[in-house]
Amino acid sequence: MKKLILRDWLILIIIIAPFPFLGFTWDMFPEEVPVHFNLHGTPDRYEHKSIGLFILPVLNLIMYVFLRVVPTIDPRSKNFPFFEGRYLVIRVITHALLTFVF
Repeated sequence: MKKLILRDWLILIIIIAPFPFLGFTWDMFPEEVPVHFNLHGTPDRYEHKSIGLFILPVLNLIMYVFLRVVPTIDPRSKNFPFFEGRYLVIRVITHALLTFVF
């Protein structure tokens, strides 16, 4: 567990960052938030803020678990040590992108 935290500290910070933000700004959001936009940039789907604001942070948590499990179910897992560093970079970029989109 300690090795996991040392290696994934940046990813964990990126994933956890939206939750305190939501805690501090919860009352500033309207009850209905847009969650989907059409080609013209106008919202065409709304959700209650308790669902709409947590979609991407929870998806980010699910992606973290998925990306941690993928190397263990890879049929060619013996090759994983050759690109482990690059895989970590891909994971950081993926989680940063999801947090940025949030």
